[in-house]
Parts: sequence; C-alpha cells; structure tokens
Amino acid sequence: MMRRDQLVGHLAMMMLSLAWAAPAAAQGVASTDSAPSRWRQHELNRPHAPPVVPASTLGAPPADAIVLFDGRDLSAFVVAGRPPAPGAPAAAPAAPTWKVENGYVEVVPRGGSLRTKESFGDVQLHAEWAAPNPPMLTGQNRGNSGIILMGQYEFQVLDSYGRTDTYADGTAGSIYGQYPPLVNASRPPGEWQTYDIYFRRPRFRSDGSLQEPARATVVLNGLLVQNNEIIYGPTAPTPPYRYAAHADALPLTLQDHGQPVRFRNIWVRRIKERPEPPPSYVPTAAALTPAQLQGMAGRYWRPRPAATAPAAGPPPGPPAPAYTVTVQGSDVYVAQGGFGGSAPPVRAIPTAPDRLWITGRAAELLLTRDASGVVTTVREAGSNLAPAQRGDGAP
Repeated sequence: MMRRDQLVGHLAMMMLSLAWAAPAAAQGVASTDSAPSRWRQHELNRPHAPPVVPASTLGAPPADAIVLFDGRDLSAFVVAGRPPAPGAPAAAPAAPTWKVENGYVEVVPRGGSLRTKESFGDVQLHAEWAAPNPPMLTGQNRGNSGIILMGQYEFQVLDSYGRTDTYADGTAGSIYGQYPPLVNASRPPGEWQTYDIYFRRPRFRSDGSLQEPARATVVLNGLLVQNNEIIYGPTAPTPPYRYAAHADALPLTLQDHGQPVRFRNIWVRRIKERPEPPPSYVPTAAALTPAQLQGMAGRYWRPRPAATAPAAGPPPGPPAPAYTVTVQGSDVYVAQGGFGGSAPPVRAIPTAPDRLWITGRAAELLLTRDASGVVTTVREAGSNLAPAQRGDGAP
C-alpha cells in the first residue's frame, strides 16, 4: 500500500472561457455576458457528471482508468522504434524486452523506448518509478528516463535527490527543457516515487494553426511541481519550440535513456470535455416592434416588506431595483438587484412580447404590459417572490 503522503486529490484542469456573443457596451451598459461555458448558471437541464467509482486503495486505478502496467506484463506496449525512411514501409512493432519482475518493469538499456498501443489526448496519468540504487553516473545521466505524452511532451524522470549537478529544467518534476519544478520533491534513489500528471493537449484549427497550447499540472510525491503551465511546443534538448498540427490522440512513451529505471502502477484516465448545450439551446429572438422593445425599458421595484424595529448601526441605503431593463436598438439587457445592490447587466433575449430569456443564469422573466404596451410588472418564472413594479424610485 502506498504511503498517504504520496497521494493526491484530483486537480481540476482549467478550461478556457467561452463567451456569450453580445454587442459592445453602449450608453453605460456593460457587456458582461462572459461565462465559463455556454450553459447558463444554475441550469437544471445541464447534464450531470457521470459517476466514477474511486479506487478503494489510495493510488490504485479508479473504475474508469486504463491500466497500462499492473506489474504482470507489458501487453499495453510495443517498442517505439524509429520512423521509417521517406517512402519506406513501416516496420511491424516489436515486443518489449524490458525486464518484468516483482511487480515492476525495469528499463533494459538499449532495449528501446516503449510506446502504448492505444492513443491518448487529454489525460490524468499516474505512474510510479524508482531511480537505480546504487546510483549510476552523474548529472543528466543519473537515473534518466522520461514519460512522454503524445510522443512529444516529456515529463522528466531523473535521480535529483539532493542534487544540483545538471540544468534545472531537466531535473525530476520538470517539463523537460521548459519548466523546472517548483520544488525538489525527489526521494532517494531506490525509493518509489509517484507522478500524477494532468495534461491538456494542444488544440489546432482546421488550417493547422495553433488554437490553444498544451497545458500541464504535475504532482510529484504529493507536492505540486507544475501549476497549470503552458507548454510552448514539443519538448526538445534545444529550442525553438514550434507546434506542428498533429492528431488529437497519440501514444505515450516510456523513455529508454540507458539507465535501469523501474516503473510500476501505471494507469491513465481519458479526460473528456464537459458537454456543451445543443445549438437550439439559445432561443431565437422574437421579431418585436421598436415600441414593444422600448416598452420594456425601465426600473422595477418589489414592494417594501413590512416595517420592523430598526437594527443597530447606520440606517440602510435605498434598495436597488429588482430589475433594470435597458434597450439598445434590438438588444435588451437586464441588471438584477437583491444581492446587496445591482449585478452587472446581462443580455436578455425576447422570446415573445411578454418573455425575456436571461443569458447570464437560468431564468426567464415574465412581463405584464398595460393597454399602451408599456411593461408595468416583471416577475421571474417559477419564483414565489412578488412581481416587481415599474417606478422612478424605490416604493
């Protein structure tokens, strides 16, 4: 069983924000329709996360993990080999010759790096490794290996315990050649060490240009050593780092660097994108007349609650309106109050003369109009609060 301090909780992978499309701010109305996804906040129809059974033993693979090495065989791997010469046929993949015994696999120097038969993109990777003991050689040759995601992005394996005799961005815990670890979390040679790597692959546009670089968060022996770092291209001994478009999923590699490094308990989880709403999620705006649109504009207050004994301290300020509706051409914005003041305005889509679909959070406003078409009250669908009434000031 692993020691508790080797284990880490799941670290969330950061997602780049997507924004609601909204016109530029004008006439004092802020454009605040930015959100972390296309779903509105608190949307009841948003899909829930699929259940995954965690491992009963800390550090063991959870139910949805793909086990690459469980201490018994290397059936998930082949020898990486070299790419064929231009025009030459690819050679059949060879079986690994690394030594498997006592629940671990040991690099056989010059036996060739190993790559997985399966391909992976965004992943959570767990791997345990141990540098040779007694130590061999010094500097960058001391217990050297690597875990190379997508065959291009290397996370360094090295005997770095108490050592500074090589370059910092090549020590254990580094994203090779780009980022040294935040701390030296290495254990002595011969002791088992734990890598937990959270990797988001690069994204490419249809023309092959880079849309989003790769990112990685890395935990070594329970300590954060890479904090959501941007990877500037395939790792290499010398810069520059340049992305070239590649597949969304590629094999990962365990490196043979000529040292008998050991590995055990290697598993990986594919990380899926959160589901986004269908194209029909955002409703089509109803074709309203300018008079119908302008009839929505105004401030709306809820009735004051019954007076109570004054509380100690300074008197409260005037209440904010429950809703402030602003119209700019055919665009409608709503600022909601009630949370210590007014929230910034968000875009609202009129789906009918008496309905507004709010983009910022899951809400729909129901409007009541008078005989001239001017909105007199606003209430939220499904709410038990009293309707807010049009007015020039607090009631």
